[in-house]
Amino acid sequence: APFEFGLEYQGSAPLHCTIMPWFTTDKTTGTLVVGLLEVFKKTPPVELISWKRAMFGKNNDVPVHMLSKEIGLIRLHVELLDALKALEVDLADRQWMGANWNPHVTDHEGQKFFPGLHATVATAVMIEAEDPINRPLKKVVARFPLRG
Repeated sequence: APFEFGLEYQGSAPLHCTIMPWFTTDKTTGTLVVGLLEVFKKTPPVELISWKRAMFGKNNDVPVHMLSKEIGLIRLHVELLDALKALEVDLADRQWMGANWNPHVTDHEGQKFFPGLHATVATAVMIEAEDPINRPLKKVVARFPLRG
């Protein structure tokens, strides 16, 4: 699995769907895990269906493949957003959350999630970055099985 617990990496991540944009908090990883665990425990594996190529990012220079807004994926995003609000984290990128969230898979080193491809995802991970602005070094600090 590309996102094993403890994995550290720089730059872009392997192919993945970002369920929640970056946020900052003074809470410990343990507190976040406890606060989010119930969301993941009740969530069944989610279906990712690629449907359209797009360019994201401040400069529209990040190639992605947008995902169909499947109900399970949307429900997971909304329930995580509610749980994070309850944990009082700083949701810095609010403009990309809730109704404005566009689920997608970012291209990575020539790998693409081409339109028409499907994948069932049964694990979510939490990624930590010490520098909340530049995020040069990232680390997988938790893995959550989706069992629903």
